[in-house]
Amino acid sequence: VIELLQKCLSYDTDKLSKLNGHILQTICDYLGLSTPIRTFSENIVLSEKPSEPDDWALFLCKELNYKRYINAQGGELFFDKEKYKNNNIELKFVHPDLLPYSQYNSNFISGLSIIDVLFFNSVDEINSMLNKLSFS
Repeated sequence: VIELLQKCLSYDTDKLSKLNGHILQTICDYLGLSTPIRTFSENIVLSEKPSEPDDWALFLCKELNYKRYINAQGGELFFDKEKYKNNNIELKFVHPDLLPYSQYNSNFISGLSIIDVLFFNSVDEINSMLNKLSFS
């Protein structure tokens, strides 16, 4: 995992979005996930100008002809579900069930970071955790 983190953080860029994309892609590659990572700010031009907090995701889905958008559970507070439904886009929110795993101490501390998960779990264990994610 140390080598993986070095690969993640040795990427030479002055843009946080590029660094984040590189880190995500590197970790996905490590886990054997084939999810393509695209940087919105540099690769996509929206034909509509967002005016509401959730518009950018809606316009992105429409622009790329996506039929489903998945967001972290915190977005449930400001995403307009009816707006997505009216545009034939399925809106889902991921609800991670952060199951305990063995850490150095006996008291499991949930939700620390992907780095903690990587250090204490095998690729198979992490993929098993990902397969147990629930959506609403």
